[in-house]
Amino acid sequence: MKKITIGDFLNKELVDFASYDNLRKIASAIDGQKNASRKVLYTVMDKNIKDEIKVSQLDSKAAEYADYLHGSMSNVITNMACNYTGSNNLNLLHPEGNFGTRFENAASAPRYIFTHKSANLEQLFNSEDRAILTFQTFEGNDIEPLFYLPNLPLILINGSEGVSSGFAQKVLPRSAENIKKAVKSFLSEEKIKDEFLIPSYNGYTGEIVQGDSEKQWLIKGVINKISANKLQISEIPVGYGLKDYLKVLDDLEDNKTISSYKDKSENDRFLFEITMSPKDLRELSDEELLVKLKLIKKVSENYTCMNELNKIQVFENAKEILEYFCNVKLKYLQKRKDFQLYNLEEEIKYDFSKYLFIKNIVEEKLTIAKRKKSEIEADLENIDKILKKDNSFDYLLNMNLLSLTEERMKKLTDDIASKKVKLDDLKNKDIKQIWIEEL
Repeated sequence: MKKITIGDFLNKELVDFASYDNLRKIASAIDGQKNASRKVLYTVMDKNIKDEIKVSQLDSKAAEYADYLHGSMSNVITNMACNYTGSNNLNLLHPEGNFGTRFENAASAPRYIFTHKSANLEQLFNSEDRAILTFQTFEGNDIEPLFYLPNLPLILINGSEGVSSGFAQKVLPRSAENIKKAVKSFLSEEKIKDEFLIPSYNGYTGEIVQGDSEKQWLIKGVINKISANKLQISEIPVGYGLKDYLKVLDDLEDNKTISSYKDKSENDRFLFEITMSPKDLRELSDEELLVKLKLIKKVSENYTCMNELNKIQVFENAKEILEYFCNVKLKYLQKRKDFQLYNLEEEIKYDFSKYLFIKNIVEEKLTIAKRKKSEIEADLENIDKILKKDNSFDYLLNMNLLSLTEERMKKLTDDIASKKVKLDDLKNKDIKQIWIEEL
């Protein structure tokens, strides 16, 4: 058995483990994903999985395609598809079957439920970004990129939670519409309103307000007094399932805080009728009643995330995460713009080269029949603006015979004109304008 010193173990083995542990358990500030969920996205997008597939089958497919080494990803896939209140505000996979509810968040077994990429995924991720992503390799195989570049900071929309070696993450979700407004404010160099960054869950009817510190939030249920000794609870804090809160009510009944209750909840909507002391109902404020009925949940956020370099970065608040995301996104939008401009210029050059090649043949200035390839290439070397591609004229000499016509020349002329318009349009567009259009 190989022996190592305590120093080497602490400074090498343990550091490597901790770094990898962070990658697996702390989500990125850029795409909002952890290592496993990013592998699922990579598989779904690369293989264009738009038809129903069993969660168990996607699990196997993703593990093979993206070289996942840590057992099953079924729970990861299931969580990415959930869309009930308290799960994702924007689910990236589509749920088909029982993926859980607010009442009971346990999903059916992976072999009984189906999924595929969702409409949200199509809208959030631009396929044109693929060319400028930083892809990784594992044992010689291509795997997922360091991060994707969604149009909105998913870490703030879906939230994330994780505990790693020496670090923890707890980011609550926000409204996708409000985050979009915040991004537009940033791009317009306007002040980002605090209300855009208040945590929010799709479908939640309670109130979420600032707690004792900037990082603490109070998630409140909803009550309504209906008589001298009765009130209704129509919303409970996110995180409680139906059984969880029924146990709370049982405990309140046992210790005489309430006299009795009726559970009228159905269709994933909570509704409880509570009977309690008329004196309490008369004298206690709504806030005091919420406390008494365990309907205020305190949550403190921890804005620790992985950054662009796959390193831990601790942010002070949600606004810092949003601004960091926007600056990284703009940097990569510039890379994408530069890449597209280069490609359009190259396409125009080679289309014009094809046009000249065909024109010289049509006008009988270049003969290719019954001649050696080397002789034709020598003639092409002397024609101005006919270019080599990859140090060869093969892209011209391999053209179909039917391409050597006046009709093909006309098509190339039209293509060149169209691409020049695109080129000029893209040159004149600011990257902020490009992003706003995509939003």
